[in-house]
Amino acid sequence: MESAKNDILLIPIEKLKLSSGCIANMKDLEICSLQDFINKGWQRILEMEDFDYIKFNEVIRYLNSNGLVYLLEKKD
Repeated sequence: MESAKNDILLIPIEKLKLSSGCIANMKDLEICSLQDFINKGWQRILEMEDFDYIKFNEVIRYLNSNGLVYLLEKKD
């Protein structure tokens, strides 16, 4: 089961069930997958020029619904 969860991290962002606005914002931030999102870390993303809080929250909710939000706690 953990492997299936981690596979989600590698799916291209445009293939996930996220709004088109969220996908566009993630691409503006050069985030192509959830793994990119996690690797950048929430603090760095918050500081990025094209950051959009609403879109950020959409990704957080998606991670949470898939039991992966804890991965952001490892990044600061």
